[in-house]
Amino acid sequence: MKLIIGIILLVILLGSAWNNYRGLKHATAQGANTTRYKIILGVDVILFVLILLTIVLQLMH
Repeated sequence: MKLIIGIILLVILLGSAWNNYRGLKHATAQGANTTRYKIILGVDVILFVLILLTIVLQLMH
């Protein structure tokens, strides 16, 4: 059950990171301030790595 929840969270985080990356590229192309997108994208990537690491460690156990 924990594995399924982890996979669902990974999919949601991938969707969020993809939208934030597109927003970052769009804001950069317009010359707007991109700090918000960089921070949110960084948080998404950190959470993705932590959840992925948790799933891998859980499967190894």
